[in-house]
Amino acid sequence: MLNAFEQLRWSPSVHIDVKWATSRMVRCLGAKTSFCIYANGTCVVAESPRELSQANCDRKLLSVVRGRPDFRVRTMQDGDFLVGFRGPVLSIVSGQVLRGNRQVLSAEALAEGLLTGEKFVVPTTSGGDDLDFLAGLYSRANLFQDARQPVIVEKWTPRAGS
Repeated sequence: MLNAFEQLRWSPSVHIDVKWATSRMVRCLGAKTSFCIYANGTCVVAESPRELSQANCDRKLLSVVRGRPDFRVRTMQDGDFLVGFRGPVLSIVSGQVLRGNRQVLSAEALAEGLLTGEKFVVPTTSGGDDLDFLAGLYSRANLFQDARQPVIVEKWTPRAGS
């Protein structure tokens, strides 16, 4: 059963522009990499176009959400964020969109963005920007939505060009 994993309550009010995410993924991954993008922006990278079946990509999503979906965030030179999960599952977040919606997304993340047993720990000496953490939480919420309702909306293959 696809929904046999802990549910995250957060359904972000700010949505990913899938066309933008696809073009950014091509730039980040290279035009020779096959991948698919789900309705909420989660990307699954494949070794070859043959691996882009719905069942195969869904299996990769589930392998992340059925465990503890930790994430790694890389801030890109242009201010966007590349968020990596386990295996070939990742997401890209527009820095401009994140900054423009910081207040609402932060409030939503605080209210509904944590899994059972998690809590926010904010260092008192932190003078840095927490946008990378917010990008990770936002991407994780979108990942859970994509796992709950897995709809692939874009497929990129090197030969076909999308």
